[in-house]
Amino acid sequence: MPYTTEQIGPIDVRPFTTSTRQRCAMVLIQHSDAPPHGESPVTVIAPCAWQDGRQRTLEMLAGGVDLRDIRFAQVRRSYEGDGAAAWEGRPLRSAIEMLWWTTDDDDRASKLGLTTRAYASQLLTARARRRTA
Repeated sequence: MPYTTEQIGPIDVRPFTTSTRQRCAMVLIQHSDAPPHGESPVTVIAPCAWQDGRQRTLEMLAGGVDLRDIRFAQVRRSYEGDGAAAWEGRPLRSAIEMLWWTTDDDDRASKLGLTTRAYASQLLTARARRRTA
């Protein structure tokens, strides 16, 4: 079933230019309801710095998005143009490779007896408290 806008959050896509430092696009795999259950990627953030990717990964996990559906693509240094198209033709890699979610996160969640979704929510709450403190 495709993810809802509440689960994904705001879609922020900007163009890549020669001065864009972060050459990464965050991509969410949307699964269709009808057979053959194709996968149609939806760019969520592009360009995407590591900190933005970590934050958005936590937000989407807390919203119920499956970690396996959060991907990224390295964008060629020479690419300039639409951020929504920047990932096309590039291999999609898992959020784990970008360290937006790690095995340490899984281990901590497990030790606390929490699901990935609950642990991501807890991390977001802790971050929000630190910002307001």
